Amino acid sequence: MSDPQQPPVSPYASGDHRYPPATPQPAYPPAPPQPGSPLAGQPQPAHPTYPTHPTYGAQPPAASGNALGRAAFLIALITFGIGLLGTLAIPLVYTVGIGTVFVEIITSASGLISVIGYAAALVLGIVALRRPAPHILAGIAIGIAGSGIVGTAVAWIATFFYRFI
Repeated sequence: MSDPQQPPVSPYASGDHRYPPATPQPAYPPAPPQPGSPLAGQPQPAHPTYPTHPTYGAQPPAASGNALGRAAFLIALITFGIGLLGTLAIPLVYTVGIGTVFVEIITSASGLISVIGYAAALVLGIVALRRPAPHILAGIAIGIAGSGIVGTAVAWIATFFYRFI
């Protein structure tokens, strides 16, 4: 048994500092004094107030989101759909037998609309990333638009070189 004159041995006495000593925390905040107690007439301390930062003070509702990011995402998806329809229409035009001129018109119009739509989605996505709101849709829009612009540019370059070979 331990000697009543010596303090209890702590695991920290040996230099073991892996675990901090437990500090007792009150389970509940102190109750206000009862009406008959000697502290009843004294003012009670208010809950601590912390200054609010202008950026972090008032937050918009969570449902508002980033409208610019949503717009960029929708423009990127619609542009992707237009490019996909243009690509799927080419074999149908060949089977109908309308001619290569009509195929070139479909390809050129689809490519031009795609580049304009992807550029708009890319610009809106970048602007949306600079705003303090959820960025997931803006990031997806930037990814779709960036890959669409690169894909369309590579297709145009390949077509350009194919005509002169």
